[in-house]
Amino acid sequence: MSTNPQVILHPKKQETFWDGHPWVLRSSIVSPTHELHTGNVVDLVLPDGSFVARGLYHASSRIAVRLYSWNANDQLDENFFAKRLQSALELRDKVTPFSASQGRRLVFSEGDLLSGLIIDQYGDYIIVQQTAAAIAAFVPTWIEQLKQTFSPAGILFRIDEKTAAAEDISVSDSMVHGALPSAPIRIRENDVSIEVDLAGGQKTGYYLDQRDNRIAASKYASGRTLDMFCYTGGFGLTFRRHAPRVTDIQAVDSSERALSQAQHHLEINQLASIDYVKADGFDHLKQLADQKEQFDTIVLDPPRLVSSRSQLDSGLRAYFRLNSLAIQMLRHGGTLITCSCSGRVSRDDFRHMLLKASRRHGRGLQVLEQRGAAADHPTLLACPETDYLKCFICRLP
Repeated sequence: MSTNPQVILHPKKQETFWDGHPWVLRSSIVSPTHELHTGNVVDLVLPDGSFVARGLYHASSRIAVRLYSWNANDQLDENFFAKRLQSALELRDKVTPFSASQGRRLVFSEGDLLSGLIIDQYGDYIIVQQTAAAIAAFVPTWIEQLKQTFSPAGILFRIDEKTAAAEDISVSDSMVHGALPSAPIRIRENDVSIEVDLAGGQKTGYYLDQRDNRIAASKYASGRTLDMFCYTGGFGLTFRRHAPRVTDIQAVDSSERALSQAQHHLEINQLASIDYVKADGFDHLKQLADQKEQFDTIVLDPPRLVSSRSQLDSGLRAYFRLNSLAIQMLRHGGTLITCSCSGRVSRDDFRHMLLKASRRHGRGLQVLEQRGAAADHPTLLACPETDYLKCFICRLP
């Protein structure tokens, strides 16, 4: 019989957790049966003591318990979590085999049943991002496991500011093995060279999740092209390499640093020119629409617009505004590649928003492909938030 402290689940909340959702919000529990500290192993139980799942407790976070097993015989110890990491690594060997010139996600948090842990690999370097305080005791074991498995040149450990604030821990950005490379790491994605700044890049360095969507979209891209929120150039660069029917490209981002990197990528790949424009995406799109500009291909890949349930309505209005403007400027027969990386926005939400945006202009849209993140970002059915990336490739007939 388990001797773990118990956290009592409110009876009306139990259905979600029988299905396997890994987050137990503080509002979903009645009370713990002991005084608990962040990182304690706890059993989630019903008021009658029936076992539901086992997880790690956080004393102050909105997510009170992160669940890792629904088997009462599992012990959440170093051996358990080492096996869980090994399972994730074995999956990557199948879906994204290692290449010294490739970037891939090794662990995708809840998608790999390792809530609070993200691990990316760029050639000989690995970045470990901790997004939950409760897993801190197991991070050294995972780092040692990564060293033994990959013999990497370096491992960078990172806790970002947002995580630190939400989880009541300190920001961290330190090499825990080897040395930080003196120059950006160069990887190849879809036959395009990309340089990743491990020290100063976005999150763990680069948006690996759009890898497959970029090459898929290139099959449809043609003519005059607008690439909104282009960051370091992913879609536009892929089009230049793989979409010969594309003529001129205007790529827009609000970050001067990102645009400078995009221009650098263009040059090292010796690709045809792209017009990079520094501007606020919403304002620039409105200006183009007011000028009655027309495009054959438009990419909308904005940053996350919905971070919490309370932001859903305002976020959907923002997506509506972007897509409405894009549809207004799209020529007949043109292609719209429209994305959302907001986990709180469901596929149905996004589809309905697109329908309203097309209705506004009396223009129907054909959906050619509904895509998500690359296969090294697996979706856990019990956790809809892992299906965070939506990429709809549409045609205006």
